[in-house]
Amino acid sequence: MSDWKEYFEKAKDYLNKKKDDDNAIIWANKSLQLAKNEAELCHSYTVRAFAYGNKGNKTQAIDDLKIAADYNPTLAVDYLKKHFNINYTPQRRTISSTSPSSSSSAASSGGSPVATGRGKFAYAGGNYEGEWYNGVPHGKGKLIFSYGQIYDGDWVKGVSHGKGKLIYPSGASYVGDFSENKFHGIGKYTHSNGNVDEGRWSNGDFLGK
Repeated sequence: MSDWKEYFEKAKDYLNKKKDDDNAIIWANKSLQLAKNEAELCHSYTVRAFAYGNKGNKTQAIDDLKIAADYNPTLAVDYLKKHFNINYTPQRRTISSTSPSSSSSAASSGGSPVATGRGKFAYAGGNYEGEWYNGVPHGKGKLIFSYGQIYDGDWVKGVSHGKGKLIYPSGASYVGDFSENKFHGIGKYTHSNGNVDEGRWSNGDFLGK
């Protein structure tokens, strides 16, 4: 299964080497789903902020840097001052869980997940409503992340797997097949500028029609 570092490194690669801000945002969003601590969240939000900044979306870039600073102020506060001339005092955030599960840390963030059946659960990273099995999302369900991303579709053992729809805060979206949180199979990705990639995907990469 993929981890945060893999997705984060892809986001950085698209941002810094390939100069592809749309894909940098896509992979930063994916890394946010798998972030396990404040440092990882800070890095993911920071990469996404620079991608949005490159696209001219100053408001979103500043918002992301402020969230990054809230989680880990070491770098993000300096970036806000250097790039936007903003003196920001972080509002300290902590994270107890980044995915809905039956762990004790997740339960402490607001109730307990449903062991098996259907139900709702609010946790540090967002809100999930749908079917559960053995304390993790399994079946049909909708997850609304705290940063605005939405996944609605099939789940298998806590990951998006099967048919689903993913909507990004930027307005971009993907509808189609997923495999372990990645676009895999047949799907349609609509960029925030209206461009469309529709066809076959493999492990998150678009192969063409």
